[in-house]
Amino acid sequence: MITAYFDASYNQPKPNSTDSLVYTVACYFGDRPNWNKFRKEWRTALEKSGLSRDFHFHMNKFEYARAQAIAGGELENKNPYYGWSKADFDRFLDRMHRIINRRSKSSKPRLAPFQATVIRSDFDEARPKELKSDLECRSYYIFCVSAIMDAIRQWADENNYYDPVHYIFAKGDKEGGNLHRWFDYCWKHEDLRHRFRLGKGYSRVPHSMQFSAVEPALQAADVAAYEFHKFAVSWIESGLQEIEKARLRAAIKSLTRIEHFGWLFTKQQLAAYFADVPENRRLYPR
Repeated sequence: MITAYFDASYNQPKPNSTDSLVYTVACYFGDRPNWNKFRKEWRTALEKSGLSRDFHFHMNKFEYARAQAIAGGELENKNPYYGWSKADFDRFLDRMHRIINRRSKSSKPRLAPFQATVIRSDFDEARPKELKSDLECRSYYIFCVSAIMDAIRQWADENNYYDPVHYIFAKGDKEGGNLHRWFDYCWKHEDLRHRFRLGKGYSRVPHSMQFSAVEPALQAADVAAYEFHKFAVSWIESGLQEIEKARLRAAIKSLTRIEHFGWLFTKQQLAAYFADVPENRRLYPR
């Protein structure tokens, strides 16, 4: 069985800010042997860096501490990164990226990555009023999740994979109700169960939610969500023009040593997507 782990990253409105409000969901998926190898390496890397093997790595807290170090500020001695230099932060993040990007003996990536991003204002303007309560379109989060699930479906079709996929989501995004409604709807229809490879191998339902503090796989998804969110904001600020590789944030270049598949949905793409939803509900009623 393949397991897919999801986490989200988004920015909040700030007074007098012109930043685009963006919502990103990222996912890594793989089979149990590869996830077990990943967890072992992740925890070993934490320990070698002077952190606990069970340390909850979170990108926002890491980046805050890193920014303090770059600015010459001193962290409190109870901060897990106390005493780290900028070079320490850079080496650590590069090490964790290498673990995420590790390849198997076949030279294929051990974990497969997907992400989806929406510009919140575009989403709000493109979504018709009648879809505001639709199971697939009622939030930025569930829209991105369903887009990634369809990408996993395409991967499964292309690779003749027909066994179940179990979907696991980080707690804390206040989207549990939307997830339960979406998966209940999909489970109701045999075609959708097959389409998304839904199964109940780990629990009584085809998905579950966990705290990222106890699951390194969710911490990896947090890394991807954070970095691709930052990249999307930069890309939007450039007018969606091609960004020279030299101008990319170093961390995104480090993370993408293997190909990451993802989308920033434009208003035009969102409108086309929403136009298909009524027909999908006709075929698969709630």
